[in-house]
Amino acid sequence: LPATDKAKPKKVSDTVYQLEIPDADKDVTGDYKVVVSDEEGQEAQSSCKLTVKVPALEFTKGLEDQTVDAGTTAILSVEVNSPPKEVKW
Repeated sequence: LPATDKAKPKKVSDTVYQLEIPDADKDVTGDYKVVVSDEEGQEAQSSCKLTVKVPALEFTKGLEDQTVDAGTTAILSVEVNSPPKEVKW
């Protein structure tokens, strides 16, 4: 597997290898397999399932009551714990 933005194979030592997946999101959830081979062509393989848990969307800062003077700009603001798919006002 070549290095990409989503997966970076790494050799840690002569016997330890890793597949690093920075900023894992639900798109990288799935089955993974590694196959190693020696000079004589013998192979060994290992597989696993990677599940990325996405936190439930929630407000970290909700709307607050405001009073503004006529003719000024009113700004209503919220903050959430992860980027929402859609925002409706």
